[in-house]
Amino acid sequence: MYLGRIVELASEDSLFERPLHPYTVALIAAVPEPDPAIASRHVPVEGELPSALAPPPGCAFNPRCPRRFERCVVERPELMPAGSSRAACWLHAAT
Repeated sequence: MYLGRIVELASEDSLFERPLHPYTVALIAAVPEPDPAIASRHVPVEGELPSALAPPPGCAFNPRCPRRFERCVVERPELMPAGSSRAACWLHAAT
C-alpha cells in the first residue's frame, strides 16, 4: 500500500520471490539483514513523500520511482493481472 492505495496483491511466496511494484521492491530491500557477513541489498528510495491529500497525477509513486516513464506520470494504473499476482504498475500492463 502506498499513499492509501493498494499497489500489489500476491501470495506471500510470490510477493517475496518476485515483487512486481517498485515500491514493494524497495520495502523488501529495506528489511535489515541480520547476518553482517551478507551485504545489504538496501537501496534508498529517493525524493520526498508526496502529500496524501494532494497526490501527484498518474501513479502516486512516480516522483520517487527509479523505473518511471511517461505513462506513469500522466495515467494512474489500477490493479491489473501480472501472472498470479496483481500490480498497479504500468511496467506489468498487458500489451
